[in-house]
Amino acid sequence: MRSALLRVARLFLSVTLVFAGSAQAQDKSLADIARETREKKAQAAKPTKVITTDDFADIPAEPVRPTDDPISVVKRAALALHLDAQHVCQSESKGNSGPGWRKSQIVQVAGTGRAHFVVSDSSTKDGRLEYVVIEHRVYVKSGTSSWQPAEKIGWNEAQLAGMLGSAGIPDELKFGYSPEQLKYVRTDTIAGSTTLMYESVLHTYDMDRTIQIWIGANDGLPRKSQMTTLGKGSGASSWQTNTTCSYRAAPQIEAPI
Repeated sequence: MRSALLRVARLFLSVTLVFAGSAQAQDKSLADIARETREKKAQAAKPTKVITTDDFADIPAEPVRPTDDPISVVKRAALALHLDAQHVCQSESKGNSGPGWRKSQIVQVAGTGRAHFVVSDSSTKDGRLEYVVIEHRVYVKSGTSSWQPAEKIGWNEAQLAGMLGSAGIPDELKFGYSPEQLKYVRTDTIAGSTTLMYESVLHTYDMDRTIQIWIGANDGLPRKSQMTTLGKGSGASSWQTNTTCSYRAAPQIEAPI
């Protein structure tokens, strides 16, 4: 049980920490591996590193305007989400690789150092994985198994808590955009909040990718993001990820054991 749980936990992090709507989370097909190899060569926008509070020193969240630099706006939005102590973000991904796959992730943050992650993945045996973070203590639950402290299945809990914090930020906010890749498009209203929508469109020899990000005009917090990648050629993989974030009181989070 312990070794199986550790294997599933490591699998979740390997996929979630690069949450770009990739294909199946385990037993990747040759097509998936080939697609990833091509994308590494062709993709101009890619995650750079795990985000920490040190990266965001002296970059506070603040209202944004259409004239603000898009890259700075998105970077500030990642900061704002990383530091915010009351929010719920939900992500849905799906793709056509293999028999097709679906994945969802819910991140609830209810106070500094208190978070609950729920991941459902159609390509895994257990189908569901949960984490509860209380400061630097982390608890893990796979499928219908019981909760266990992460340290008992081989994790450094402080390190894992930091990794999960980065995993709670959508990749669309962490990509390394160039000035010509990210543009302000329009003002939209989402759930009653005025937002500024930014778009990045990427065309390469083997894929087309569109990323859209909605940032709150009054607070700089991310409200929504979506990424659609369409592979080119016969048998090419395509996938899509959609994320929404709301800033309300999340359910109270306590240690499960």
